[in-house]
Amino acid sequence: MSNPVFKGFAAQSRLVRIPEVFFQEILPELDDMDEMRVTLYSLWCLERLEQPVKYLHVSDYMRDKALMRSFGGDPETHLMAGLHKAITRGTLLCYGNHSSLHKNDLILANTPRSQAAMAALHSGKVTIDQLASHPVQMDIIRPNIFELYEQNIAALTPMMAEILKDAEINYPAAWIEEAIELAVQNNSRRWKYVEAILRKWKENGRDGSY
Repeated sequence: MSNPVFKGFAAQSRLVRIPEVFFQEILPELDDMDEMRVTLYSLWCLERLEQPVKYLHVSDYMRDKALMRSFGGDPETHLMAGLHKAITRGTLLCYGNHSSLHKNDLILANTPRSQAAMAALHSGKVTIDQLASHPVQMDIIRPNIFELYEQNIAALTPMMAEILKDAEINYPAAWIEEAIELAVQNNSRRWKYVEAILRKWKENGRDGSY
C-alpha cells in the first residue's frame, strides 16, 4: 500500500521559527534520520513553549505517539540514539547523563539563555522545580548584558558600554537578551540590528515576531 499523498499546507498553518544557523551549520552535517527527527521535533516543541527557560523532559518525547511511530521498530532506542547524537553535536543541551538518558532528564536548545540556566542548575542557584514554578526568579541566571554582547556580537568598547547601559534603561533585560539571540540566529551580529528589533518591539508591542 502506497503512502498517502500530502495535500498541502493549510492557509492558517502555524509557522515555526528555526534558527538560520541550523540550515548553515547543522543540516549539512546531519547524516542520521534519528538525529534529524529529534532535532526538528525539539525546535518545534520548544518554540511553542511560553516560559522564560524552555525545556522538555525526555518523557515528553516518549508521550508523542506520532513522533515515536516515525522511528519505526524499537522507537525508544531510536529516540535515545537521536538525542545522544544531537547533544554530542551541541545542538541540544541535557541536564542529566546524556550517555544514559533518563525519562526525567531535561533537554534544551543550545542558546545563551539555556546555557545560563544549565550553569545555574549545576551551581545549585536554582532547582529544576524552580525553573518551572518560579520563572520570575530567572533574572538571577540571566547573563550580564556586557557578557552577552561580547559573547555574541563583538569586543566591548567604552562607547559601546555606554550604549548598552542606555539600552538597559530603555528596554527590559529579557528583551535585550532575546534580541541578541535573534541577531545570532539570523547571522546578523551587529548592535544596530539588535537595536532595530528592540525599537520595533517597543513601538509595535512585543509579540515574539520580528
